[in-house]
Amino acid sequence: MKKKLTRKYMSIFVSSVVLIVSIWILLSYVFIFGGKEAKVNEPQYLVNRFEQYVNFDDKVKITNQGKEIIKNNSFWVQIIDKNGNVLDAYNTNKKIPTRYDVFKITKVSMNSNAIKNQTLFVSHFTEHTSYGVIIGCDSSRVGKYNIKITRSIKEAIITSILLLIVVFVIIGILAGFIYSKSISEPVLNIIDNINSLEKDEELIIVDRKSIYSQVYDSIKKLKIRLNDAKSERFKVEKEREKWISNISHDLKTPLTTIKGYAEIMADQDYEVSLEEQTKFAEIIKRNVDVIEGLVKDLNLSRLLKEGKVLMKKEQIDVCSLLKECCNDTDIKYRDRIIPYFEDKQIFINADKNYIRRVFTNIICNAFIHNSDDVEVFVNCYEKDDVIVEISDNGKGMNKEEIENIFFRYYRGKSSKEIDGSGLGMAISYEIIKAHNGRIEIESAKKQGTKFIIYLKK
Repeated sequence: MKKKLTRKYMSIFVSSVVLIVSIWILLSYVFIFGGKEAKVNEPQYLVNRFEQYVNFDDKVKITNQGKEIIKNNSFWVQIIDKNGNVLDAYNTNKKIPTRYDVFKITKVSMNSNAIKNQTLFVSHFTEHTSYGVIIGCDSSRVGKYNIKITRSIKEAIITSILLLIVVFVIIGILAGFIYSKSISEPVLNIIDNINSLEKDEELIIVDRKSIYSQVYDSIKKLKIRLNDAKSERFKVEKEREKWISNISHDLKTPLTTIKGYAEIMADQDYEVSLEEQTKFAEIIKRNVDVIEGLVKDLNLSRLLKEGKVLMKKEQIDVCSLLKECCNDTDIKYRDRIIPYFEDKQIFINADKNYIRRVFTNIICNAFIHNSDDVEVFVNCYEKDDVIVEISDNGKGMNKEEIENIFFRYYRGKSSKEIDGSGLGMAISYEIIKAHNGRIEIESAKKQGTKFIIYLKK
């Protein structure tokens, strides 16, 4: 992996170097050897195009337009024939020759200072080949120099360019290696840490303030979340084992009773009277009902969790239903239920039987899990939602119990000595959730407990 990453980044860097060198050579050729076209008002440009500003009809004369261009640019101009005679001139001074021989023409065309402080440009006309033009200007404005390039100088230039390319490529390769190494090491460290996450090993984070810092932060957060999930999974597994043990105990107790009475009734050596048969049958049926209820609770808990319970929703009066639940409570608890809501009607769209189960479960739990003198207070009112409050002045719950009370596999300390599946609150939570509502708990040790149920109107 490290070699592949190194090759990849080096190839990218070397390609970039080659591209840069190629562009450098191209630009060097264009600017050094290609030359630049002069502006139209420069003498070296104008001399090759001045034929258009000369009139050849009767007598060779410079046109007014040509004179204006010469004057505006502070040049001077002479029109000569093939013998070097000046046929017409403009803006010249006394220092400028009025006739040229072949040697003079050669001299002024080759040297910048053939005429002192003057730079001359010489050209013949294209169409009127018997004539030519000389344009001059002050040498401080334009200079003309002849450079002779020998074979050795050419070779030196080529060699220097080749050396530049070689050095540049070598530096590029070294820089590419360093760059790729600086990139590949964090990537490899990230890969190692991902493998560590998979194997549940400790992370080795290399703190680098680079583009990978966010990746490192994400890996750290992921590790924390995985550890939390692992702890939660362990906790769930532990609670599930306890729950299975409790369920096994809850099933074993009625099954033992059923088995015992069934063995008595099946024993041929024991004469069972009709009265005893009836009594034993009632006990067996009662314990079968316990097992059946437990199985139904288990199945209902699963279906609610999976969202597969079909709710038969209708318009129901919450206050009326809450009164019914209070009146249906065991007679020994009934006088300790204190209603706080007025005789009014508040309607919601819900499954009456399931909502009844929630109210009844919470009210009964308040009495079962507290002392014999506990009082339960019920209230019902509406704001944005319909709110049902069921509270008690009992012993309250600690933080752990509050956080886990709706967990299917959890049984609080006060529930351990009480018969039951421990699924009641989990089922209540799922029923309210299936009605798009929610349950909140306010409780503290020795300060009682309040369940606040929010239901949609």
